[in-house]
Amino acid sequence: MKGICLILLVLLVSGCVRLPEEPPQEMFLSTATISDGLVEQYVYQSRRAETVFKRGPEKRRNLLLVVADSFIQNELRSKAEQYLGYTAPDDLDLEELSWWHYAPLLEDIYNEVYLIKRTGAQYAIIQEAVERLERKEVSYDIIFLTHGLPNHISPGQDYFLSWYEIARWKGKLHHLNLVFMQGCFGRTLEQDWAEAGAQMVISYDGFNQNFFYLSSFLRWYRWMPDDVPTAYAKANTYLASNIESSLLYRTIIQKVLESDVNAYLANSELPVLFETGQSL
Repeated sequence: MKGICLILLVLLVSGCVRLPEEPPQEMFLSTATISDGLVEQYVYQSRRAETVFKRGPEKRRNLLLVVADSFIQNELRSKAEQYLGYTAPDDLDLEELSWWHYAPLLEDIYNEVYLIKRTGAQYAIIQEAVERLERKEVSYDIIFLTHGLPNHISPGQDYFLSWYEIARWKGKLHHLNLVFMQGCFGRTLEQDWAEAGAQMVISYDGFNQNFFYLSSFLRWYRWMPDDVPTAYAKANTYLASNIESSLLYRTIIQKVLESDVNAYLANSELPVLFETGQSL
């Protein structure tokens, strides 16, 4: 999640790199807010679910995307001013911009995207979303763009999901394909997700400095949605070239991190793929 903060800081001051824009309305067939039960979920129905998919295999999967950050969001404006001399607007929303940044890739992969942001990052709300996805009896992934502590997923202050809550799902998640955790120490939860039913888990062993990995993975995953190990291997192999091809990422590394791509990657551990051996 820290990586998204760096992205935004660069975007705010670089005239040549544009701020992520809200996905065009026509990208999605429909957008809805869950009205029954808890209401902190936003559902995006991909238009490609009802059209011929021209850029890859036919999609058969849904997504729960949790974008939750209280730590950086609270400090974003002050950090922008402190480090870059820029006064950010009052309504600058880290999570909304993160969603906009990834939406074009996610729209290429998933039929439905369930989005939960900071105010909805509570166990009860995530539980409801997971149960809703399970009732559809369709394969789904979960992506957490959050912080992490050992055995806990956190927005930066406190936590909303831990080994204890995940253990309540033990043996109950029959359609969960992949869990991706961007936060630090995600590997401390990989066995818990496996026991809940996940086929595969991608997470970081310790402190995560690899801010641009998810985009690289999604670019390959959209072409091989039923082959996570190959998409993971391709993302690892071509991570440097994918970063080099992105003006946005190169600008962050050069201007904010004051480094180059090779030096940056030399100090950034890759996430670990854990295959549970289960099948849907």
